[in-house]
Amino acid sequence: MPRTLHANAIITTTLVASVVVASVFGSSYELTSSTGIVYEPNAPALDGQIDADDRFASAIVAIGDLDGNGVTELAVGAPDDDDSRPFGAVWILFLGTTGHLESAIKLDSTNGNIPSSAFIPYNRFGRSLAALGDIDGDDLPDLAVGDGSASGVVYGQGAMWVLHERVDGSVEQVSRVVGGAPPSPSEGCEIVTTTSTNTSTTTSTTTSTTVPDIYDLALPLYFSDQFATALSATNAFDGVTVRIAAGAPYSDADQCESGALWLVDLDELGRPSEATRIAPDDLAEGATLGRALTWLGDLDADGTVELAVTAPMASGSHCSPTASGELRILSIDASGTIVRSSTIDHSDVGWTSDVGFGEMLANLGDLDGDDVPELVVGVSSDRSPAVPGWPCEDSVWILFLASDGSVKSAKEITLDDPALAGLAGEDRYADSTFGSSAAGLGDVDGDGVVDLAIGTLSYRAGPGESRGAVFIVYLNADGSVKHARRITDETSNATTTSTYCSFGCHGLTSTTFDNDVCGDVDSGGTVESTDALAALHAAIGLRTCSFFNPCDVNCSGDVTAIDALMILRTAINLDAVPLDCEC
Repeated sequence: MPRTLHANAIITTTLVASVVVASVFGSSYELTSSTGIVYEPNAPALDGQIDADDRFASAIVAIGDLDGNGVTELAVGAPDDDDSRPFGAVWILFLGTTGHLESAIKLDSTNGNIPSSAFIPYNRFGRSLAALGDIDGDDLPDLAVGDGSASGVVYGQGAMWVLHERVDGSVEQVSRVVGGAPPSPSEGCEIVTTTSTNTSTTTSTTTSTTVPDIYDLALPLYFSDQFATALSATNAFDGVTVRIAAGAPYSDADQCESGALWLVDLDELGRPSEATRIAPDDLAEGATLGRALTWLGDLDADGTVELAVTAPMASGSHCSPTASGELRILSIDASGTIVRSSTIDHSDVGWTSDVGFGEMLANLGDLDGDDVPELVVGVSSDRSPAVPGWPCEDSVWILFLASDGSVKSAKEITLDDPALAGLAGEDRYADSTFGSSAAGLGDVDGDGVVDLAIGTLSYRAGPGESRGAVFIVYLNADGSVKHARRITDETSNATTTSTYCSFGCHGLTSTTFDNDVCGDVDSGGTVESTDALAALHAAIGLRTCSFFNPCDVNCSGDVTAIDALMILRTAINLDAVPLDCEC
């Protein structure tokens, strides 16, 4: 059957099933219905495959049905996977008719038929994902993959890949949106406001008929714009096959690092054809608009399409008592113009001032039957961090929206929910990124209510093993949880341990690996001045250091400008003593 992208950017699937109740058996979390139907346990398709701190579940999206069993497949990002170079991977999880994991395929620079030349130095493939529907008419859903840290002409411009999928999840064709020559800087900021570009070239990377060619669209991105940090796609615009919204949270509009959005249109073959840069004109300096976004469809049937987007740093810094941030609802017309902009802040949802919008948004679909989709929001709070310096504990909120984009009511989901009992990680730190990603799944259990996938990238079953996990959450119509299952690597194959690093590596324990170089922050193979700059960005919270990209070269337990200076001195041969990350 045809797989189409719905106007609200949610691919809906239906499973024939009765209402179910949870019954937990071991780590597979088998589910049994009240009528005696057994809901099968997960296959061990991921066991032994996810390494410690791959950041599995950094992004999740329901891409649609690849194998024809009537159930959507999930794409799950693991941007710090280092099994191949450049870094990053996307897992395609094939789900069975009870929502269980049946099999999985990994897409990276050595798996899944993506040519290695399609990857960009220093990329973290899988940082963001978007479902595209069937854009090339082959009856199979396609996928967009983003990475805000990829370097094109200059460092950190960001990049996006459009992958045309095969039945087995491997890739038939690849298109890219990459950073081109940056525009001239404006006074006081790095980038001048740019409206659009539609220059594209086709580059054949091989004469083989088994490896896809690469079609490129280059955008005028500046240093560390971090284009494609977040992605979402819709086909709700007349005359546009698919339009992808891509966040560039460190781009400069009228104020420095206020953030911007790019609207990338795909042609009938699924190739990027035109891109338009937009930003509201009232953003605060440093707001970082575009850290998370999702299309909502035409909420009020006025011909414009609504886009939800966060600006987490619009007030204060992450996890500070004043870091409430902003959630914008932008009404955008077919030309890419922002027609209206409204703001939802923490008080509209009933939150206290210590709670703010985080880095995750997802379109759940219509939960309460009013023909308006609900919005899933990742929420950051400083109410009770597990350990000082570790990430704030997060939760997931479902915002029930009205047709004007306002919030009617809200429902919180945390791992303290009794329906999620038995699924939590080894300790509070393991659950501290609950809600790092999410995706609406449609009605998985056949009860007429849409269901939800929630990612936890720091999940670990035992000490030191941050594997990440995806929770399949079966919902009631009021947003409460009936039951859930967990999909993760249940084995204990981690060979190293490290602490998850968020917002500048604070609290990072650096560990070196075979073939890794202490101080080689960008994984280029040698210590260079660009590594010092990257470490300085980590020290001030503009990027994240991974466990295999050591930043804390003086073993102080934190990443500071001193580390950046030490790396720079090594890069220009001022220090005879090599750096030592064996802390």
